[in-house]
Amino acid sequence: GGYNMAMMGALLMTAGAGGINGSYAIPTKYIKRWSFESTWLVFSLMTFFLGPWLFLYGFSDNGWLSLVHLWSVVSFSHLSQLFAGGVLFGCGQIGFAWALKRIGMGLAFVINIGLSVVLGSFLPIFLHHSRLLWLPVGFTLLGVVIILLGLGVSYRAGKLRKGRDGAVMDNRKVYFYGVLSAVVAGLGSAGQNFTFALNHDALMGYAQLVGFSSLAAKTAVWPFFLTFSFIPYALYMLYLNIKNKSFHEYVTAEKRYYFYSILMMLGWYGSLILYSYAVMEVGQLGAVVIWPLFMSLIILTSNFWGWCFGEWKHASLQTKRMAVCGLLCFILSLPCFAYATYCVSI
Repeated sequence: GGYNMAMMGALLMTAGAGGINGSYAIPTKYIKRWSFESTWLVFSLMTFFLGPWLFLYGFSDNGWLSLVHLWSVVSFSHLSQLFAGGVLFGCGQIGFAWALKRIGMGLAFVINIGLSVVLGSFLPIFLHHSRLLWLPVGFTLLGVVIILLGLGVSYRAGKLRKGRDGAVMDNRKVYFYGVLSAVVAGLGSAGQNFTFALNHDALMGYAQLVGFSSLAAKTAVWPFFLTFSFIPYALYMLYLNIKNKSFHEYVTAEKRYYFYSILMMLGWYGSLILYSYAVMEVGQLGAVVIWPLFMSLIILTSNFWGWCFGEWKHASLQTKRMAVCGLLCFILSLPCFAYATYCVSI
């Protein structure tokens, strides 16, 4: 009974994580006087660097000394894996920011998260759980197949969608690079979960070794991973600042933009905290069965907001129906992942 309650708690945390992650980009709709690079550089500084370390610092006994001690005990092998996965994810997040700009919030999330679900689930399954393909993993794979179907339908709907000016979205170059950017983001996100699956137990052990609480230790992998993600992301945005001579925006733009960036950080990093706790509640297969559920809920939430913000308002009725069919596939996948989580508890 107690374990089933833990599974229910894991599902609720995953639902909350998916909901807030799918909503984190909403403030970008209201940031009008910052350029692309200024918006996302401040976001990355808040989300990839300051937020994760400040969260961990809040649970430390000896302040910054605890963080320095944690860095000193993590093995080179784990740091290398976190560096590789973090840099890949940072490059992917650059692609995602470009995809949001080119093809809209709804479709960018669909392609990014769809690929992330497939690769982020398959890699841990076949490398670490290849003998467990029939119950929890089997239902996870079924859900992934349904998501692939939804991804294909959504891609087609997005290609037919009309742009905001009422013209058909047939600028092949813009659409191609938008989709390519979302694919790069998906590869990076898959690397995020794979790196988490490989390292979260070890980093939790290191954190507990130097005195962090169990609550804080469950998230210890993210400050390292995201710091490495911050490097390529920030360098690219700084390059754009120099190229476009947009440094003045940090001073002249409305100060509420910094508040919007903090909200984005709370949504994005807060979802990772909830996801980490949910994975730990499930146990060995947590990163396999919780990840696709988390990603599917992000897709549904982000597409809800995409519709609310009128990203599909100029589309034909047939295209809208196709988009809805794609979303229905993601909804149909949810029972598969929920039942896979239940199977883990049996």
